[in-house]
Amino acid sequence: MQRAQGQKLPEFTQCNGEWIEKPAVFFYHSSIGQGPVSARLPMYIEFKDGSCAVGFDAEQLAAEMGVNIADLIDANHSGALQFLGVVSTDPRHGGTKALAYASLLGNYQGNLTIED
Repeated sequence: MQRAQGQKLPEFTQCNGEWIEKPAVFFYHSSIGQGPVSARLPMYIEFKDGSCAVGFDAEQLAAEMGVNIADLIDANHSGALQFLGVVSTDPRHGGTKALAYASLLGNYQGNLTIED
């Protein structure tokens, strides 16, 4: 996997966001109110080779990490925001499976979970 923190997403995505870890995880900036920060939906990018990247709303990720969006962006550009990986976890909202995406910022580890 190639680190590309702070690089803009490819133009074909038509998405305002940047990579945390290329080509797997990114955050995006939503221009449409989507309800409570805790309930934002992830976004996916599918590449020509069939692989996918997952993206999280920047406001949601910042809230999970305990910072504001400007600090999240600064941490991503400096490399202080680290993507740790993905682990299976128990679904909590009626799904059949769930994946937790773990990130580290300073001494704080945050997890955003996607449930199927």
